[in-house]
Amino acid sequence: MNREKLEKLYKSYGFDVFKVANKDVLVFTLRSGHFHNADIVKLSEKADVESTFQELRQLNFACSVRDYSSIDEVENVLFEGFFSAKETKQRLNKEYEKHVNSIEETLGVKDSYKYVEVAYTVDGEPRTEELINTIIKRFESPRPTLVLIEAAAGFGKTCTAFEVLRELLQTSSSKVPLFSELSRNRTAKIFRYVFLDEIDRNFPTLRSSLVQEKIKQGKVPVILDGFDELIHQSKASDDDGYESAEPMLDTIGELLEENSKVVLTTRRTAIFDGDAFHEWVFSHEDEFDVLRLRLQEPTIDDWLTPDKIENLKNSSFPIDKLNNPVLLAYLRGLHADEFEEVLKYSDDIVNRYFTTLLEREKERQNLKLSVEEQMRIMRFIASDMLLSNYTSESKEYLELLISEKFASLLEKTRALYTSSERPSIDELITKVTTHALLDRVGNRDNIGFINEFVLGNFVADVVVATEDQEWLGEQRFIEPAVMATAPRSKERRDNFWSAIRFALEFQPPSDRVMFSQVLCGDLFVELSDETLSGQTLREVNFGVNSSINRFLFLDCIFQACSFKKSGFKDVTFINCQFYECSVVESDKGSPGEVELINNHEDTEGFLNKLGTVKGHGKDERISDSLSSAESFVLGKFWPKGRPRAHKHRPVSILYGNGKYMPSEIHSAIDALKNREILIVPDKSSFLEINFSKVNEIKAVLGKDS
Repeated sequence: MNREKLEKLYKSYGFDVFKVANKDVLVFTLRSGHFHNADIVKLSEKADVESTFQELRQLNFACSVRDYSSIDEVENVLFEGFFSAKETKQRLNKEYEKHVNSIEETLGVKDSYKYVEVAYTVDGEPRTEELINTIIKRFESPRPTLVLIEAAAGFGKTCTAFEVLRELLQTSSSKVPLFSELSRNRTAKIFRYVFLDEIDRNFPTLRSSLVQEKIKQGKVPVILDGFDELIHQSKASDDDGYESAEPMLDTIGELLEENSKVVLTTRRTAIFDGDAFHEWVFSHEDEFDVLRLRLQEPTIDDWLTPDKIENLKNSSFPIDKLNNPVLLAYLRGLHADEFEEVLKYSDDIVNRYFTTLLEREKERQNLKLSVEEQMRIMRFIASDMLLSNYTSESKEYLELLISEKFASLLEKTRALYTSSERPSIDELITKVTTHALLDRVGNRDNIGFINEFVLGNFVADVVVATEDQEWLGEQRFIEPAVMATAPRSKERRDNFWSAIRFALEFQPPSDRVMFSQVLCGDLFVELSDETLSGQTLREVNFGVNSSINRFLFLDCIFQACSFKKSGFKDVTFINCQFYECSVVESDKGSPGEVELINNHEDTEGFLNKLGTVKGHGKDERISDSLSSAESFVLGKFWPKGRPRAHKHRPVSILYGNGKYMPSEIHSAIDALKNREILIVPDKSSFLEINFSKVNEIKAVLGKDS
């Protein structure tokens, strides 16, 4: 073995080289407190180590003789020893089991948990391979890779993260994962320090620099669940939100070297659709890969047996509301008689779910609080979360919160117990903080709601009860509350919709459209002076209940939607697809108010009814000068004052301006493509500048040579 490599490897683990007279061995010592250890490494099979062994014993070293055959073997032995590979994997397996048990407690059915594969896209393209397989394959890639898993609240991000962890533990014997639920860490606001804290928590006896080195080598894959929890996104603009996220991404980027793998889960946020994030990705494309997966909403066919689905249909159960994994898992785990009972509560299955769960909690913990009293406490915790903007807090904080607010209720409840079993106030509060709806699985001793469906349900309760007509909540609370309200009765959905209308004015158009569709079944929000890109919209009536003015739909898919032309003014559709859609004829409005460029229809004549079809809008003119629109587009790639051009830009960014009509921008893009100044990279939603024509670009933009 190479002596220099051997010494370098041992030194990376904190060993010192101990000089001895025997030239056939190398000795490495490690001192920790009063423990003095020495590894005697034989450099040849014939090496005589006895004299060296005795010499070190006399110096009070605990000695081990190592007879390695390769540097790889040395690395494996040191890694498994220092990272306590067997014990660490056992601990992580227990965390997975706790995760499963907590879900089963929430469902109230033992052995009911099963991870259900969901539909998903990779970089915007649908995939059919199982999601976990797609992710795990990336761990075998020789390139450093960031895997970004995005999904709406309650659509399975945390479960997916745990399944990736489980698969790694079962299939990668040489790897020891670092797993963290970031929403549980309240020790620091700066991500770099949060991450260092997670390293210390997972590997308390190791130097953080050593752990980071092994992360880069790929021996410690990183799984961070809930990345969005650490992003304090500004409501003012996407750029402000990115400025908060950029230091976090840079910290992660520093780890993405050699063979490292990092998995992040996050809610869908405008930050990751913005120009700055994509520029960050492309600026590092030579250094590491980014795999972006987006989970789609669950379908009832994936979760329930054909018999249960048939029973739901026969009972006129509103199965279109059952797109939430918590409710689907609840229904799947019910026995036949319980399932039949639930069908009687089709108008509000959520109430039935919580009532059943809280009744079971009374038995499980011998808890004398009624269902409504338990609900009151949970609502109060949710209200404090809304007020102080957190989703988890320390056990001590919540215990103090409960004791101050519910002192009289707790005393009254204690009186319901017999003298022999009567708990103290502290013991009763402990019963509450270990409630099935609260979760202590995660970092340290922080407590939050068991999942985003439960969080959203109680947040919605608080918001509906508020008398504030201008309630302004954070997106991190609005989205789970919307998803938890979707399966509720129409009256409940309407009340919640009224309560959040003001707050929605400050949300991006994609969220406003989605929340309106989920809660109202249609579009009840005004759309004006914005862009909606990359969305799939089903059975929505556009222009019927709200107007759409000076708006661009880009790369959207419309399924069974209707369009009332009188509700449109200066609206453009570019690169959209329309399936089974229709136009509502109206005396008002004219086809000139809707421009259609490069769209696809499955019903002949639909696009002509909807508006003015402009085809590809290509400008065949080739000249030495640019039109003002072309200069504007090219300026997005090479802004004034910037020494170098951006290589890539998202197409949606090019249309986001008030100076030119979308049709003018589209024609300008095609003209630049014709001149081969712009080209289409691997991802169709981006454009790339052709640096082989840099001199021509400089000339037309008036840049100095």
